[in-house]
Amino acid sequence: MLLTLFAVTITSCGGDKKDEPDSSNPLIGTWKKNTIYHPYDCDAKSHVIVYEFKKNGTGCWYEEHPNGDKCASTALTVYRPFKWSSTPVEIHFIYEDGGSCARYYTISGNTIHLINYDGEDLGVFVRK
Repeated sequence: MLLTLFAVTITSCGGDKKDEPDSSNPLIGTWKKNTIYHPYDCDAKSHVIVYEFKKNGTGCWYEEHPNGDKCASTALTVYRPFKWSSTPVEIHFIYEDGGSCARYYTISGNTIHLINYDGEDLGVFVRK
């Protein structure tokens, strides 16, 4: 009986690894970037852009705005679930709303650099 209790205790000591990179695909996990925007009718405000890539080929892209941002009606203003696939240099997105796009990427440690196909630099995101 004591041996069974010990075995159960040992297996439950592992941490939650949902945000750790997967050895089969380093994209898997949550990536975020703090940014500042300058809307025409508001003061400059910061917000966070987040990409989440799950092992099952789904994910989402969203923006988090700080509380009190007079430009945003809610703290979460953009949320786009997607299905994704990748090559060693591209991520392909198919959004639930019917849109699709692709991004070039490079990963270095806990950072990912994203670039649109048209060359627009989307910046560097950090693993969350």
